[in-house]
Amino acid sequence: MLIKKRMKAKVFILITIPFLIVLTGCGEFKDIDRMVFVSMIGIDQTDDPEKPYKIILKLYVPTSSFRQNSTPEYTYLSKNGKTLAETISILESHLDKELDFGHSKLIVVGEKILQNDNYKEILDYLIRKHDIQMISYFAVGRPAAEEIIKFLPAGETALQPTIFNYFDNNGAESSYIISTFLFDLRRRLKEEGIDPILPIVEMNEPKTHFIINSAFAVQNLV
Repeated sequence: MLIKKRMKAKVFILITIPFLIVLTGCGEFKDIDRMVFVSMIGIDQTDDPEKPYKIILKLYVPTSSFRQNSTPEYTYLSKNGKTLAETISILESHLDKELDFGHSKLIVVGEKILQNDNYKEILDYLIRKHDIQMISYFAVGRPAAEEIIKFLPAGETALQPTIFNYFDNNGAESSYIISTFLFDLRRRLKEEGIDPILPIVEMNEPKTHFIINSAFAVQNLV
């Protein structure tokens, strides 16, 4: 009798465990064709006190070909709002797919935002949002983040956005180029005696490429 009971218990466990794994392990999974990946995040300040933030999201357009010389295709979402959380939630309702921020490699804020304390609220949201990587680069767009986010330099390929090469040291290597990660910016703002330094991203005239050879000391702006 004891052996039979043990056998029944083992059979019950073998049948139950896979069923529980299916229920608990696959609830949050979504197919890749039901997701849209955010390449860059731009945040500007508006002149409307009711909706002070403008969010610009640069989205990858899925393609079946990733040849080295293929021209990249992007689409953009833009919205003004009262808070970052509210604005991004509204933008999520503009698509039939889920916005995935896990591949957002660059966050650009407009120069105007650093002239007041709004950057603290922005940083707090970015740190708390679970799907934004702490190793994302953080930079200042001059004169605005939207121009930097939407600018597409000549010769850019679908494999690697040109602006990433400046910070990755995969292309340009210059002592004038500063790379600041999101986690490092947060640490430097909290630690005494360490001033955050943010790279400034500009465009040349007649707007053919980026210029990154200057920086902001955040302490001097607040």
